[in-house]
Amino acid sequence: MTTPRLQLLLTCALLVLSPHVFSVSEERLARIFTDHMVLQRDIPLKVWGWSAPGQKLTVSIAGQTVATVGDEAGRWRVQLKPLAASATPLVLRVVGARTSECNDVLVGDVWLCSGQSNMGFGLGACDAAADIKAADLPLLRYVRCAENFAAEPQDDLLGAAWKVVTPGNAGNCGGVPFYFGRRIQREAKIPIGLLHCDIGGTDIECWMPPAAFRDYPANAAVAKRLDEAVAKYAKSLPEAVAQMDAWLPLAKAAVSAGKAVPKPPSFPIHPNEDRHREWVRTQSLYNGMVHPIVGYALKGAIWYQGENNGGEQQSYVHKKRALIETWRKLWGQDFPFYYVQLANWRNPVDEPSGGGDRDWKYCRMAQLECLAIPKTGMAVAIDVGDAEDIHPKNKYDVGERLALWALAKDYGQRDLVYSGPLFERVTIDGNRARVSFTSVGK
Repeated sequence: MTTPRLQLLLTCALLVLSPHVFSVSEERLARIFTDHMVLQRDIPLKVWGWSAPGQKLTVSIAGQTVATVGDEAGRWRVQLKPLAASATPLVLRVVGARTSECNDVLVGDVWLCSGQSNMGFGLGACDAAADIKAADLPLLRYVRCAENFAAEPQDDLLGAAWKVVTPGNAGNCGGVPFYFGRRIQREAKIPIGLLHCDIGGTDIECWMPPAAFRDYPANAAVAKRLDEAVAKYAKSLPEAVAQMDAWLPLAKAAVSAGKAVPKPPSFPIHPNEDRHREWVRTQSLYNGMVHPIVGYALKGAIWYQGENNGGEQQSYVHKKRALIETWRKLWGQDFPFYYVQLANWRNPVDEPSGGGDRDWKYCRMAQLECLAIPKTGMAVAIDVGDAEDIHPKNKYDVGERLALWALAKDYGQRDLVYSGPLFERVTIDGNRARVSFTSVGK
């Protein structure tokens, strides 16, 4: 009897031995393009997918039609002229050897929502029954990109499906993105798309592209660790392949004879793909989840991450600057990037310097310093966390605070008080300390 692992290994062997013939059924759009999606308004739109090499195709939407041809690898990409915001459903149509359509497409603002578990923490796990019940929001849509830790940059997502926010599915939308998007949609009165790209328990290094290490000397040590781990992995492959070659005939013979298949040898896993054994946590989620959507036009990004880097200060500043700047370069958009400062967790201590086995004061300070990066904003959450739970259920205040930054900076509401008081300086005058703050509002 074959196991799922055995079936996978045998399938892989057959694929290696058999030439691949392109099927019409494989002609498709990239998986980020689905029914109910939101496209970014007012900037050129890139659309891409796969076909047979040399296949002629046309891509059309809202009266525009652009022709293209699949390249030698079967990839194609077109650029459409900017579209104005519209709540009228459109159809994106691709005609080649077959016809593919995305229906109920709206045009508005798309926000990339990334980070770790507190970004992905579902509205259904919050104390939000009334908000879920009232979530009949046809102009608010979201998509969750399927988890994928990958060794190399991937061409496409493992899966994605845009959804219109309804009481039936609002609970699966992240609480922070939901409250952020709901507030923006109400104020801006245009469709809002929330592009969920987040995975719990992940370091910032997971989300950083190669250039964030290659072009930033401050991050060289992280790149070195990955290079060493990959070299160790590569060195282990020849022996592992030899063991697999010796096992495969025995497995085939056992299958033919209807006997139990011998246990397959352990095969090395690339350090970027092994979450539990020798995971290096570098570039893996950029490779598997961000790279496939680079080019999907955005309004901006919101970010909730830092728990896994909680003990870092200056090194986190270097990493976050590199992440923001390289993402902007990859997209070719100087988009805003708003993020959440780590919430309070664990009970307070009397020691002024902090303390505890998970002291996040360093990362909070790093997040404050990151405000020096252009077009960034920080939502403070030190007052809305939960001493007993690393996943505080109050995502309403966090999402609203992120939305205030966007409304003030990107939607013309200049009179909003969009930040709480932030420390500026302290001066000593005799036996007095005078503390000055910025963003004091009214």
